[in-house]
Amino acid sequence: MKLTNLVLLICLIATANTLANPAKDVTTAACTFRASYTPYYTQTFINLYLADFHKSIQTKTGCNLLITTNNNDDEYLARLLNNDYTITIIPESLLDVIKSVKTNVLLKYMNPKNGFRSIIIAKRQNTNENDMFALKDQPILTPGKYSSSYNFLKQEMSALGIFDKDIINSSNSHEQIITKLLNNEAKFGSTNTLAFNKLSKKLQSEFVIIKQSEPVVNYLVTPNATPPTIIQAIIDSAPLIKAGPWVKP
Repeated sequence: MKLTNLVLLICLIATANTLANPAKDVTTAACTFRASYTPYYTQTFINLYLADFHKSIQTKTGCNLLITTNNNDDEYLARLLNNDYTITIIPESLLDVIKSVKTNVLLKYMNPKNGFRSIIIAKRQNTNENDMFALKDQPILTPGKYSSSYNFLKQEMSALGIFDKDIINSSNSHEQIITKLLNNEAKFGSTNTLAFNKLSKKLQSEFVIIKQSEPVVNYLVTPNATPPTIIQAIIDSAPLIKAGPWVKP
């Protein structure tokens, strides 16, 4: 009888602790989860813009966070469609795609005044401002085919009837695009002002911006099955992403 009472007491204490510490309950159920990003999110970019965000989520949940940069666009999309992730940031062009699966759109990045933009650029000696026809039949560097920069390029070239996906090299990070253009390894590229503005004024002056988009819109998303405690930790940590603001969609 005494042994039965002791077991019952232990169970009651354990239950009380679980109710008082819901984050610990999440840690026990899902102690490791994944942040999955496109191939053009380099380690440098993640360290610079997302490290504090990731650290805050781990602190708030007590969980381990695996950071995955996918090898290619198709692998990234497959992971999204299979809900094989807990956190990711997608461009507006992917929003309708992921709505086909159970996805929770948590926050939206949109900064109409100071937000970063997609830009189509070239070394100054290769073309003039606004001369989109100079890109016709020319190899062009872009980030992944699901990036805002790729889709902006596609949109602008398609409007002129000169888009050809076979001449586009979409296996580059933003940093690689700028470096290759500086080294004359290519003539044209589509990147964004977030990467471009990190250049010195002297290096920026070597380029011409052929076309510039409206401010980019991104979304912070998670599968519907993500536990509420982790969702709240993601939302509370979003202000630490060093590109904002993030608002409710």
